[in-house]
Amino acid sequence: MYICHNMKSFLLILCLFIWTQSQAQYEIEELTMPETLNTIGINLTPAALVLFNGTPYQTRFSAVYKRQVDVSKRLRFTLNYLIDERYFQERNELPLSFSDTTITFLLESEDNFGVDLRFGLEYFKPNRNTSMVYGFDVFLGYYFENSEEETQPFYIDPSCNCTLPSPFVLAQKRETHIEYLLAGADFSIGQQLNLSDKMNFIIQWTPSLFVKLPVNEEYTDINAREEAPQNSVDFNLRGFELFLNYVF
Repeated sequence: MYICHNMKSFLLILCLFIWTQSQAQYEIEELTMPETLNTIGINLTPAALVLFNGTPYQTRFSAVYKRQVDVSKRLRFTLNYLIDERYFQERNELPLSFSDTTITFLLESEDNFGVDLRFGLEYFKPNRNTSMVYGFDVFLGYYFENSEEETQPFYIDPSCNCTLPSPFVLAQKRETHIEYLLAGADFSIGQQLNLSDKMNFIIQWTPSLFVKLPVNEEYTDINAREEAPQNSVDFNLRGFELFLNYVF
């Protein structure tokens, strides 16, 4: 019993010694604000798609400004220009109409794009070479839908058994222009990799939820207005985007 009592005392003293030594060696890191609080960044995703021969889908050009307001928080302002869908003078393979002398095709063009300004807050782990970054934004924007339809009549010339642009039937063109107001919010999750104290990359995913409200319509031919544009609520998942940032 005496030995056990001495052993318990020894173990207690040893534990106290180890604890005091660890407390003496461990210093709590005090997080302080850095000297450089500003960040500007650009979205490299469009350039990366071109470089690697990717297919651009809803290409978004972005510029972002961030201001650090806490050791782990930054305010951010983002300006986006989105190319949603764009093609020009695409001809339908099937003819729109035909007769003994004329065959008519339909040419279609579309150019849809938008701009928006976002304001939000992002959270990160300071003093790390890599860190998860979480953010939230609200935004306002404007969206444009431009479409064009043009008939392309050809004359069937029996003398050469060929088709030529028809001198007898005039081409017809009609254009549609619709503008929308956008309002919504997004959430982002990403990974930051610090290249140096001044440069870093962030790859992030930013799904967004927004309301789309038509505010203006223009038609060269009112018959092109098949139905009035409607208010809608859209959820856009988008893909991952790569940002290069400079800290100053």
